[in-house]
Amino acid sequence: MTHTPGPWRIETDTTLIWGNCDSDDMTSYGMGYPVADCQHPRSWRRDRPTEAEIDGNARLIVAAPDLLTALKGLLTAIDSTEFDGNALRECAVARAAIAKAEAV
Repeated sequence: MTHTPGPWRIETDTTLIWGNCDSDDMTSYGMGYPVADCQHPRSWRRDRPTEAEIDGNARLIVAAPDLLTALKGLLTAIDSTEFDGNALRECAVARAAIAKAEAV
C-alpha cells in the first residue's frame, strides 16, 4: 500500500487531514501524519468553495481508507457468487476504483 494508513481524521477547528491516527488517543500525540489540507488557499477561481463544500471534501478524504477497505472486502465476498451482466459490470467499476486508489 502506498498511501498513509488509516484511520484518518480531521483536526478539530481546522481543515487539516491527519493519517495513521491512534483512534484511542485524541490528543495531538495521536494525530499521526498530515495527509491533506482541504482549505482552498488563494484561489484564482471566483467561485471559491463554500465552508460546506470544504467540510464535505474533508469528510470524504477521511473516509477514503475505510471506503477502500470496505470495497475490497465486498468484492472478495461476492467473487464466489454468480451475478448477471449488470452486477459484473458494477464489480468491474469497483475494481477500477480500487486500482485508481492504489495507483503508484
